Amino acid sequence: MKRLLPAVLLAGVITGLIIYRHREPALQPLSSAVILKLLAATPPDPKATGNTPSRIVPPTASTMTPVDEIAHALRSGTVTEKDRAINVLLPALVASDPSAAGHLALAWEPGALREELLHEVIRLWSAADIGGAVTWLTSLLNNADRGNASTTATAQVAQTDPPGAIELAQLLGVGTADGSLEHLTQLWTEENPREAMAWIVTQSTGPNRDRLLSRIAWVRAQSEPTEAAALVLDHMNAGALRDDAVIGVVHQWALRDPAGATNWVAQFQSGPLQTRALGELETAHKLR
Repeated sequence: MKRLLPAVLLAGVITGLIIYRHREPALQPLSSAVILKLLAATPPDPKATGNTPSRIVPPTASTMTPVDEIAHALRSGTVTEKDRAINVLLPALVASDPSAAGHLALAWEPGALREELLHEVIRLWSAADIGGAVTWLTSLLNNADRGNASTTATAQVAQTDPPGAIELAQLLGVGTADGSLEHLTQLWTEENPREAMAWIVTQSTGPNRDRLLSRIAWVRAQSEPTEAAALVLDHMNAGALRDDAVIGVVHQWALRDPAGATNWVAQFQSGPLQTRALGELETAHKLR
């Protein structure tokens, strides 16, 4: 996947808000297969209507739309048909008409299957066309749907483009409160530390960058503690976040090279941070 450009993603978000904000996708009409199922479950009362209920004839293969076919397969009650719907029919619909696939998921009754459908639609759509997926998911008025879809899109992008996934998550407002972005940053740093370090120092300064930088430093301290120490002191803003990052580096450093960690802490000015660092050295000593 090509490197995501923030401007392209932002354009997708704005487009989604402009085009779709006046619509509620969750209120899209149910497919004919769904309607037939509901009718079959609640036949009319002959006494109330004076008529004999007519037999409901399900749609044939020749008259089913792709949406109908997926709904019919999912409601068949068999594992084989559900598997076919999720792994064969749904991917084909996403490839030909991803918006229709998305609205099928949103029109489904609440529950685990609805969540699975939405997840699969966004995952497949994001892999093929991240711009289109972002444009569509930002139009969703339901906060839970929009959040789940955003998380899925971010996870899909992260498989091939970690920095793009981080930027996308920040743009969509997901993963910033539960540690997900820090975890993604950690995995990226473990796999490609040089790329992660080169990227983080180019980001705008602020709490968001400091949180990610702290996690990168924590990972690097396990193998290159002096590099991690310089990263924290040279690129993080002074304050509680940086102090916590310093202590994290001290901890990792002391577990592997207690003499080096002790020498570094000895250079700190007397004060609360040095006191914390000395305590961390003592804790690491007990853990060795």
